[in-house]
Amino acid sequence: MDTAWIISAFASALGISVGGGLAWLMKGFQRGFGFIYSLCAGLIIGLLFLEMIPESIQLDGWIILAIGIALGLLLFQYIHQLMNKITIITNSHQIDIFVRFGVLLAFITAFYNFPVGIALGPTLGTEIGGLMLPTLVLHNIPEGIIVFTPLFLAGFGILTCVFITAIITLPIALGTLRC
Repeated sequence: MDTAWIISAFASALGISVGGGLAWLMKGFQRGFGFIYSLCAGLIIGLLFLEMIPESIQLDGWIILAIGIALGLLLFQYIHQLMNKITIITNSHQIDIFVRFGVLLAFITAFYNFPVGIALGPTLGTEIGGLMLPTLVLHNIPEGIIVFTPLFLAGFGILTCVFITAIITLPIALGTLRC
């Protein structure tokens, strides 16, 4: 199991990087980003309502689900308010919004990757772990698109993609190590 953290980090980084690469390829088509964001949001919401929420209800019931959702919303709101207190100085208000949005999404994604690593760690090397790795990669592709689109529109380059990918991937590796 000592290589589980490397495998999980690689799978996460692969999905985020593919999504980031797709965002980079599409950065010239700003008019199509509403559709791309809608598609990615639909994929993630579908995952929530068809897989994660029913599983959560089955494992712990409605009360724990409601508490978890409420705490997640409160944490998101707190981080969002914290981001509004950070001053970003650029030539354009629109670029400021892109930077805030991209950084906010990167931190939120990194934050919830820690429990993903905790869940993934013990399963690697088993049949369920073999199913979870491709799911992780496919799940991270739309996340990579969502995170990197505003950053590329703000003018950041490929090195930003590498740096942000490392930030997002580190918590999944740490969560896997915890097990």
